[in-house]
Amino acid sequence: MKRTLYLKLLGGYLLFGLLGFLIIATFTYHLTFQHLEKKEAQNLYRESALISSSYAQNYFSNSMTLDEINEQLSALDTYLNADIWIVDTHGKILINTAATETTEETIPDFDMTDDYFQENMLSVFSPITVNYKVRGYVIIHKSESYLTASANSLSAIAYTTLALIFAAAFVVLALFTYVVYIPIRKITHAA
Repeated sequence: MKRTLYLKLLGGYLLFGLLGFLIIATFTYHLTFQHLEKKEAQNLYRESALISSSYAQNYFSNSMTLDEINEQLSALDTYLNADIWIVDTHGKILINTAATETTEETIPDFDMTDDYFQENMLSVFSPITVNYKVRGYVIIHKSESYLTASANSLSAIAYTTLALIFAAAFVVLALFTYVVYIPIRKITHAA
């Protein structure tokens, strides 16, 4: 009976490690990814609103050329690690910072809610309004692979923390074994 108590304690220790791993692998990773996605979407939306209210509005007001705006946005797209599009209301892409050269590309059946990419992308948009009329949209696309890599690196930290907690629990189990269990077993055996 005394032996089974120690085996139950050892089983509880192993169950603690397994449950901790499962929680981090599912729950923690999912929450981390959602948090990163939400923060990144907020940052990209803030940038798209800024571009919409300044650069793009200046183009539609004829105070800046597309080349001047493209120059500014190319630096910003490198900083954001994202693609920036300026699209008119008919789906004509006026600026695409991912394109190496300027092309006259039009999105057929343009709809802001459609997905135009093969891979998963985080996309945000802001309307460009001039004199209370929507003239186009600033659309920023960022690959979700960046978010996945960030979530994986943060999960690796959580796994390391779990390993340290598991090691600390093992030290407590070893102390229990040598300080409590072995002396009680010797007393029981002697009796």
